[in-house]
Amino acid sequence: MWMVGPLLVAMLAACSGLKTPPGPVAPEHGVRLTFGVQADASSDVPATQADLVRVFEQRLSDAGVLQYRVDAADNGRVLVDLGPDGMEAGRSVLLVPGVLEFHEVDDGYAPALGMYMQSTEGDAVARTGALQARGDLPASRWLRLDDRNTPYILVDKPILSNEHVASAERRDEPWGIAVSVQLTDDGKTRFAEHTARLVNKRIAIVYDGAVMSAPVVREPITGGQALISLGQSGDPEQVAQELVSVLRSGVLPAGVVLEEEMVF
Repeated sequence: MWMVGPLLVAMLAACSGLKTPPGPVAPEHGVRLTFGVQADASSDVPATQADLVRVFEQRLSDAGVLQYRVDAADNGRVLVDLGPDGMEAGRSVLLVPGVLEFHEVDDGYAPALGMYMQSTEGDAVARTGALQARGDLPASRWLRLDDRNTPYILVDKPILSNEHVASAERRDEPWGIAVSVQLTDDGKTRFAEHTARLVNKRIAIVYDGAVMSAPVVREPITGGQALISLGQSGDPEQVAQELVSVLRSGVLPAGVVLEEEMVF
């Protein structure tokens, strides 16, 4: 049996012109973020240091940040050092939960939407609670907004979530930047079944509680792929980079909080 050692691999790579991708460089100065993990009643599985280190390293790498260091501290916290060039991009991917869900849109609650539009108190979650308390909206329906404050009534149980995503990549489409999502086998089956049921109805793509888009299903989608259009609002390029990064790394573990930020 032939065994190829690291030295021979390096020599072959050098001879063939291949280059080993550079690893992250520990910054000499920048900003240090200290993260802790608090008990979260909504999660049965507490986050661990290993979970957090893995998610942070994956997100920073996918975001193209070159100067960073992630360390597990003795007190259960995780320290992240970011160099000057990666502060903005690094912070943007570290601090987002990264929860992606596909929900069926229920257009049968026009009166509830009308009452919502007349209300000015609280955010979408608070107003959903108020509508449910008054009996205008059942507990199985949520109200969520897009970036233009357009309200949507959604079925509470998601069709797809992060666990059904196998991979994600940025794509250029005729209408703008998009993120292509490849589904797992289970996700592919679920999406095919639900899109067959929801032809000529809408599915909302919700990212961290906000509706990104709500396209109409024209036919069953059986290929195991979903395309997320980012539109032209905000910075689609930055949103695409963040979305791809967090989908690859997974959801930020429950209970994670930024405890301290200091310049070094």
